[in-house]
Amino acid sequence: MNVVMFAIDTLRADHLGCYGFERRTSPAVDSLAARGVLFTNAYAQRPKTSPSFASILTGTYPQRHGVRGVRQVLPCAAYTLAEVLRDSGYTTCGVVTNGNLFPDFGFDQGFDEYFYGHRGARRGTEMAQDWLSKEPRAPFFLWVHHTDPHTPYEPPAPYDSLFVSETPLGQRPLKIIKRMALGGIMPKMIVNGPLDLDYYISQYDGEIAYTDHWIGELLTTLRSLGLEKHTLVVFTADHGESLGEHNYYFEHGLFTYEPSAKIPLAFCLPGVVRQGARDDLVIESVDIMPTILDLVELGAPPSCQGVSFADILEERQEDPARNSSRYAYVEAGYAHHYRPGYTFAMTDGRFKFVFRDAAWVIRPKHLKGFIYSIIAIFGGGAASNELYDISRDPREQVNLIEQHPHEAMVLRVELESFVEQMKGAGRLPVERGDQALDERTLESLRALGYVR
Repeated sequence: MNVVMFAIDTLRADHLGCYGFERRTSPAVDSLAARGVLFTNAYAQRPKTSPSFASILTGTYPQRHGVRGVRQVLPCAAYTLAEVLRDSGYTTCGVVTNGNLFPDFGFDQGFDEYFYGHRGARRGTEMAQDWLSKEPRAPFFLWVHHTDPHTPYEPPAPYDSLFVSETPLGQRPLKIIKRMALGGIMPKMIVNGPLDLDYYISQYDGEIAYTDHWIGELLTTLRSLGLEKHTLVVFTADHGESLGEHNYYFEHGLFTYEPSAKIPLAFCLPGVVRQGARDDLVIESVDIMPTILDLVELGAPPSCQGVSFADILEERQEDPARNSSRYAYVEAGYAHHYRPGYTFAMTDGRFKFVFRDAAWVIRPKHLKGFIYSIIAIFGGGAASNELYDISRDPREQVNLIEQHPHEAMVLRVELESFVEQMKGAGRLPVERGDQALDERTLESLRALGYVR
């Protein structure tokens, strides 16, 4: 059985038609989801590219693989999905477009061929099609990664005008305001003034539609080559994107809120995976690897911390995944002194508890800490813990922590128990990408705003 995994960068689940979005952004993905199982409660462990893909590819939490930010190296000791499949006789190929995933940072582990340095979903698809046309030795694993929905939201024609007919040209923002906006938290006076939020959301949606087109092209190639019936197709994302929710614009990584933390997830395999099903089972990124290995009848390695949900996909009579409560853990933030600091969340699919590590803000230990505290207070670092009923309040507008203390306590206990469990699980050696980087890596990081 072959495996093709589409893992798209910065893709919000609720901007896809199969999740109820009103714009026609994703006909190919919608069709794929209709032929398989679509999950409505899937979460990234950390809404940032390197940590999230580290969790997807290794089935381990950030506390284990140690990748928490950008330009960090995936430890050589991590056992990746590609390595497991290659060691089991698979031919493996990766096609990636985010510099944080280039060989300089170790994400090519286990791949026989690894294509990188190109720009755009079209070129990435052509590379994948070319590789498939050479009839790789079966079975094969192909990972296709597109970064187009990532900032700066500049889809090619005609996708740049697909959803902007209602936006007069004169209302589009100046480039200087755009550069200011593509950085995170923005004052509302700027958003309501020269920054046209609707225009940028339309461009983001245009990027999704462009990427979806090329996903459709590759799916057509699989059919034309007679591979569709023997190929497990997985569709997901590393994280979503905040488009103004909680005053956080065109970014991800600072908060554990739904727009950044929730990811799309669909599995399709004719004759094995149920067709046209939607499931609200709570899924984590770390569960994707063991599930793929389960479906192709390979066991997950002992290092894997995720749990397979293949029984749900196949509708087996024995259903252990539903016999126990499932939770999703999400962490966000970069450093104690950086705006809101660290944030941790635990959700059971209905309620989400958000814990803020604010003690350092309230009690700074030195002068520099006091200055950082002032910055953090203005960035939300001293905010109280939160509880949201995300089943009824998906935009997380109403904090219910006072009204539902029991639910908050249950999730807080789960969160604290998980953190303690991770402390005893061991951590792989952290390796940083401080060495001289390949020019293709630097060019990609510059284009995405990671380096200047």
